[in-house]
Amino acid sequence: MSNGTASVPGWYIEFQANVLRQLPRPEELKQKMAERWGRNQLVLKKTLTKSLLRGMMDDRLFFLVAAFIFRVPNRYEHETQLASFYEENQGKFVFYDGRITDTNYARVTQKFVRGKNYEVKIYGIRPAVVVLSSDCLDFMESQGAILVGAQGISLIWEQMRKKIPTGKRIISFDKKEASYNNMLPTVYHYSPPRSDEWNFDLAHFQCRWNSDNCFFCVSEMNN
Repeated sequence: MSNGTASVPGWYIEFQANVLRQLPRPEELKQKMAERWGRNQLVLKKTLTKSLLRGMMDDRLFFLVAAFIFRVPNRYEHETQLASFYEENQGKFVFYDGRITDTNYARVTQKFVRGKNYEVKIYGIRPAVVVLSSDCLDFMESQGAILVGAQGISLIWEQMRKKIPTGKRIISFDKKEASYNNMLPTVYHYSPPRSDEWNFDLAHFQCRWNSDNCFFCVSEMNN
């Protein structure tokens, strides 16, 4: 006779066992930390759920718009990239924010390496979805992406701007502390018939991003 308790599917029992097998070993986890988790079951549940469902949630938030490979020119000089970029390209933009300088963005997390190949993916945000910068950074980390900041976005624009979609603002994320006054560099590519026009400006790290925005996801490649 049934006692009214729903049976647990076999696949879920196996999933539980897999999770248990991957938990930190006693030599990796301090007792005090384990006890702290034990006293905060709700936080533990939210942390596990966020980690285990991240891939599913990412698919509901983001989608791939474009992907390409580019090679950093041998002439590239990271320390003066933004000054050189301004001198050569400022006149090509409808609006160019003068705060995007080598000095203001000297703390960029990752520098491009001369002669090295990189894969660049542009991800869009799905309609009716609003995300935070932290959501985008978490996704980028899950993809093994590097953070190339203002120097990165300027070089990608210089080399591969024909690959950038129109009618979108493209963000180059970096850590909040690496950004000048918490401002992230962006390029805006106007829609036709103005598709040869661009803005190079800044947006605040605390912005809430919707489907009008995309972002670069840059990964290193083995040359």
